[in-house]
Parts: sequence; C-alpha cells; structure tokens
Amino acid sequence: MTQFKNAVWESRLEMNHQRGGWLDGTFGLQWQNRNFAATGIETFTPASNIDSLGFFLTETLFITDRLNFEMGARIEHQTTTPKSDQIKLAGISAPLPLPNALNYLTYSLAASLNYEILPQTSLYLNWQHAQRAPDVQELFASGPHFATRSFEIGRLNLNAEQTNHYELGLRFAGNQVAFHANGYYKSVQDFIYLENQGFFFNFAPDPPRFQQTCANLRNCLPVFGYQANTANFWGYEAEITAHPRLGLPVNPRFTLFSDYVRGWFQNNTFGDVPRLPPLRFGGEIGFEWTQWRGGLRYTHALEQNRPGILDTETPGYHRLDLDLTYDWKMSEHRKILFFAKLSNMTNTTIRNSTSFLRNFAPEAGFSTQVGVSASF
Repeated sequence: MTQFKNAVWESRLEMNHQRGGWLDGTFGLQWQNRNFAATGIETFTPASNIDSLGFFLTETLFITDRLNFEMGARIEHQTTTPKSDQIKLAGISAPLPLPNALNYLTYSLAASLNYEILPQTSLYLNWQHAQRAPDVQELFASGPHFATRSFEIGRLNLNAEQTNHYELGLRFAGNQVAFHANGYYKSVQDFIYLENQGFFFNFAPDPPRFQQTCANLRNCLPVFGYQANTANFWGYEAEITAHPRLGLPVNPRFTLFSDYVRGWFQNNTFGDVPRLPPLRFGGEIGFEWTQWRGGLRYTHALEQNRPGILDTETPGYHRLDLDLTYDWKMSEHRKILFFAKLSNMTNTTIRNSTSFLRNFAPEAGFSTQVGVSASF
C-alpha cells in the first residue's frame, strides 16, 4: 500500500484597473507552498517542498468596436527542496546525492489580436512565450511506477522548458450554427519527456536488477528516463455545431469535430515525440426536451504510426458512446440530476497511443454507469 500526500497552500491577490472604455487590466501576485510526500512500497519520488511566488499583469486594449488587443506577462520564482539528502535506485547499492535546493526563475509573455471580420465572426492571432520549471517527479523520480508499469529515472540537471506558441483561429457564433477552428505551431526548447531507455528492471530476483532483455514481462518494467530536447509541434482543432429549428418539441443538435497533433524532435536522431494522440474525427447527434438531455457520439481515430523510438504503433479504432441526463429542478436552489452513460458500446479493443499500458491493458470495453447527484 502506498499513501500520497499533496498539501497545498495558495494565496492570490488581484487588483483591477480601467481607463475609460479603451483599457481594462489586472495586476496581481500568487504564492504557493506545496508539500509532496509518498510512503509505501511503491514510493519512487522523495518527499519535497515546492515554494513559488509569481507576479502577473494582463491588459486588454479596445482599439475599435471590432478590434481589440490582449497582452499578458508573468514572472515566477520557484524553489524545489527535497527532504532527503540522497536517493537510492532499486537494484543499485550506492545512493545518489541530492542537492539542498533547486531554484528556477521563469517568465511568460503573451499577446492576442482579435478582429470581428463579419457580424458574429471573429479572427484571432495568438502568440505566447512561456517557461515552465520541472516538476518534482521529473527531477527526483527513482524507482518502479507500477501504475504505469514503468521504472522512472529523474534528471537533476533539467532546465526550464521554453515554449514559443503561434496560433491562428476563426470563430462563428450564430443562432443556429456555431463554428470554431484553429491551427497552431509551437517550438519547445528543453521539452521534458520520458524516453524509453531500451532495457528492463526485473523486480523478481532478490535483489532486483537491471537487464537488457526479459524472458517474463510480468516480472519486468521497461526503464524510462526523463530527457530534455528541442521539439516542434503543429496541429489543428475544428468543431461545428448546428441547432436546426424544425418546429418540433425536441430540439436536435448535430456536431462534427476533428483534431490532430504532430510532434517531432529537432534532432532527427531522437525521432518523433512519443505518446501523442493520432488524427481523430467524428460526430454527435444530441437533443434537448424539457429537462431531458442526451447525445450519441461517434469517434474514429486513425492508427498512430509515429509512436517514437522504441515505442509501438497502435491501430485505429471506432468508438460509440451514449449519455442521457434528466435535470429535476425541485426549487430555485435545489435540484437533482439523474444520469446514465453507455461507453464503448461496440466493445472495441482500443490501444491508447498516449498510454504506457497500451500493450499491457487496452482501454475499458463496453461499460455502463448510472448515477444521481443533488445540489441544494
């Protein structure tokens, strides 16, 4: 048995300011103290304390009735302090020393231009430069992670991730039809990810040991190490929803959607970014009638044939889901929600390309869920 403790104290102070009808902004600071600890046989990350203090500013400039410009900035200092002076990898007798503390100073800048090209239709262009400090697990992981059937090894010399993100999108919000589509490109310097190291940790012997091959995979965990390399991504998201007025007591809803992301490392030696979802598309037929809501959703995902080095490809799949709710409003402040869900109705075998368990356990097959929730 393993117990995880994640105690977080957080404070936030905001101050709003306006200038006439052309400027609206917020200035503030945010402080967070996080104590992370895990105890038990599956502990693979030492207890640590994370303190962060950030200052942020957002501004919206209304240039005309149809054009506005948004910008934001944030600077943050984070200190990660392990509560141990060493870690010991399972199967290795010599402990590895830990630093007293790791400090990161990160900043982020963002800008967005929004233009209403036609009534109810807007075009937007976003840019963002963001930095992210490494998490505790990425720095200090040192053992078997049975939830993902992997052996994780952290990296103490990780730098903060630095992302440059560019996005172009179009929105339309009509009375009967709504549409949203965007395409994006991002480049991430020091992108932090788990890389398959190509060998195994065998926990059956006493003591456990690392080895190149494994005869019984039930006793072995593939070894993954946190790495940081420059990665590039591009992708898109699109969705269109129609609410036709047919003069019926039931209000129908029709939706079509699709999304895709492609990721690769700038150094071709490292191949493709692992554990990314494949191209997906599908549709949903829904309805609203008095307090009833429902929807039948179909999703088709193509095969993922760019799984990353030493990872396996996943086949495409078809998925059908149904959900139904009844919202009983007893009074203004009291209501009861009844719901029922049928998931993966065709009982399709789905190997999730984003999962470490893709070859060990597929996604759940046909399942049902019925429940009730109340608010008062």
